[in-house]
Amino acid sequence: MTEIDPHRAADRAHVKDLCHTRATLGLLVNSTISVGENSLYLGQALRPDLFSPVRRRMILEYCKWDPQIGDESVLLNQPMILGAETWAKLCTAAEGMAAEIAEVEAELLKRPHLIPSLGMPGSLRRVLRSLSAADLASQVRTLRFDFHPTSEGWKVSEVNSDVPGGFTESSHFTAMMAEHYPWMRPAGNPLQAWCRAMTSSIGAAEVAILYAPGYMEDQQVASLLGATLQQEGCAVHFIQHPGEIRWQDRKAFLDEKRSTVPLDAIVRFYQGEWLGNLPRRVGWHHLYSKSRTMVTNPGFAVLAESKRLPLVWRNLSSSTDTLKAMFPECRETSEVDSQPEEWVFKPAFSNTGDDVILSSLLDQAVWKSLRATILRHSHRWVAQRRFRTIPVRADSGEFSPCIGVYTINGKAEGAYVRLARGPVVDYRASEAALLIENIHEGQQ
Repeated sequence: MTEIDPHRAADRAHVKDLCHTRATLGLLVNSTISVGENSLYLGQALRPDLFSPVRRRMILEYCKWDPQIGDESVLLNQPMILGAETWAKLCTAAEGMAAEIAEVEAELLKRPHLIPSLGMPGSLRRVLRSLSAADLASQVRTLRFDFHPTSEGWKVSEVNSDVPGGFTESSHFTAMMAEHYPWMRPAGNPLQAWCRAMTSSIGAAEVAILYAPGYMEDQQVASLLGATLQQEGCAVHFIQHPGEIRWQDRKAFLDEKRSTVPLDAIVRFYQGEWLGNLPRRVGWHHLYSKSRTMVTNPGFAVLAESKRLPLVWRNLSSSTDTLKAMFPECRETSEVDSQPEEWVFKPAFSNTGDDVILSSLLDQAVWKSLRATILRHSHRWVAQRRFRTIPVRADSGEFSPCIGVYTINGKAEGAYVRLARGPVVDYRASEAALLIENIHEGQQ
């Protein structure tokens, strides 16, 4: 394989000739946000002797403990490359949607009769009804918007509002890959931005990291966040059950063998809908209440996590113009029964795309059974109009890309890139670094 020398002008000038298929996309234009033409492609593969140390460091230093799916490496040795102008516009879109979600959440807490439409457990609805818009302040908030390049322009399939992951891939992996492509720059470092927001809020403090046991992905994210905070001087305590926290006068404490530790913050990497299924006596509801211990992401983040959120937009006075422009049309499942192949069926709460259903990919008997289940529990499902993703080509085949843009306290801070073999981005997706071209797109 030809190796690029980034210091040679001739190689820089011909870098496009060494890259694979690029998809030129006409993007959505509306009165709120205008997105122009862009290029998206996978770059030259990193030579095996250069990529192996990157992969090894991810496993040994940066908590990437699930580097394989079967016989294939999850981490792709080719970076995803995006034009600088388009990246700036995706960031602007993400920041606009983050601002609108903050308004939507505040209005939902003022109008709790709308919350049942989101399809969450009754235990969560009851806790959320006790909150007010004032409880939304002074929290470190992370969102991730999943962008897809489609034949109709960029579309956002969902917002990961509750416990977004992908920090080590979007931060450490991207930074190490960028070292080998010096004419590109990393899209950002969401882990660093998150840590900066945390230490600005609480300083060198006592922090508990709560995560669900038995899930490798959750454990590696919790370990990474904890290690990053420890480097900034925080004392970190890892816990796997909300019952380990004792609450007194709206303050959280950990009772250890020789002392009681007052907590300044709780990092919650435990899904909101899972907490709602636990007995109330374990105290999980305190994570949703106004307290003197900061909780991030805050419990009310479960509101925007619901895939049924677009169904309530028409009932809100809050501005949702950017959200409406970027999200596909959503309907109740009973309204699309005549043309199921044109729709994607999603549970209100699901993880890694495992429960997403496309009728065209299923045997008729299987679809008939699932359809009956969906209609029987329609208040927990949503139909999202299907879009066609424009694929990109890698050395190992064709992929459908998903670029998950993070916002930390409303500001765009990098992206988590996944590449699916089929139309659904699920646990089998490959992961790539997102690098940004340093040349003007009009000069390409």
